[in-house]
Amino acid sequence: MLIGEAWRAPGMVRAFDDACAGRGKSVLARWLTQEAAAGRLDLDDPRQAAGMLFGMVIGEPHHRMLIGEGRPPSRSAIETRVRKAVDIFLQGAQRR
Repeated sequence: MLIGEAWRAPGMVRAFDDACAGRGKSVLARWLTQEAAAGRLDLDDPRQAAGMLFGMVIGEPHHRMLIGEGRPPSRSAIETRVRKAVDIFLQGAQRR
């Protein structure tokens, strides 16, 4: 409902996003910045990388639920997806 009304109340949608997904992405971006600064990850833009990793984790399940084809995943399914996404992400971001 919020997304459908975003054009009428962009400030409300932004506040909701900042309080939810935005907070998690900010924490992740700070950690990625620290890891890149320490030379453990090769990232040009840690904030953008945080958004990419976030998208890998929630993208498809969220899309399925939005179009009515899915139910919220179980805790086990979430944990499995997060581990796989992080593994794939880190393999691509490791300093070579």
